[in-house]
Amino acid sequence: MARCAVVEWYGGQLEVSDLGQLDVALDRVAADQSGLAPCIANLYLEDGNSLSAGIAEQFAVLSFTPADGVDPFYASVGDRTARGIVEFDFQGELTEFPRWQCVPSELARDAMRHFFETGKLSERVKWLSSFEWASMP
Repeated sequence: MARCAVVEWYGGQLEVSDLGQLDVALDRVAADQSGLAPCIANLYLEDGNSLSAGIAEQFAVLSFTPADGVDPFYASVGDRTARGIVEFDFQGELTEFPRWQCVPSELARDAMRHFFETGKLSERVKWLSSFEWASMP
């Protein structure tokens, strides 16, 4: 079944309708060095749900936003004991993420592909709901 989705980042926007096009879009985001830090790619599905990925060379962060903008939101979880922050370029602004949210870059790309195909969050990624964020360092 063909999907229609949009990948948006500070440097551009592409419509995607298959995994090959999604991969091309994510490659363009990764190659875009026009921002202040690695760019965040926002993948918007037709139903309005979105999965955002800040993908650096070795690590990435993922964030899910429901179409209605109402909790719960979800964030990827890597090393729960990690301290500090990482920065990504979101629409031309440096945006900080807690280091505990970092996962391997390839896992994040796989999660984006899974989300595109199914509309669901990948079970290969550990997720933390916005109701649980206060419990993290």
